[in-house]
Amino acid sequence: MINGNIKDFLDSLYIGQELLFSYKEVKYFIQGWTKDNGEKHLECWEYETQSPFLWEADGPSMSALANSFLDAPLWDGKTLEEIEACVTWLEE
Repeated sequence: MINGNIKDFLDSLYIGQELLFSYKEVKYFIQGWTKDNGEKHLECWEYETQSPFLWEADGPSMSALANSFLDAPLWDGKTLEEIEACVTWLEE
């Protein structure tokens, strides 16, 4: 991971912290929160276009949602962990 390390990025993801990163010059934003009913929510979208969600899910825990996100082949048929060497962690 460029501009950071994957362990710190994943630690932030597992607690639902807002994250901004880029891949192939496209910025992505991830955020998570607890809904009123106690269920967790995690979502990711293209940051600059405010396009519809690239990925979103609800579940019993933020770690379960983070694992589901990490398993999703969202980037050229690859997962975030497979492309992490080309991902730049951004501060906004």
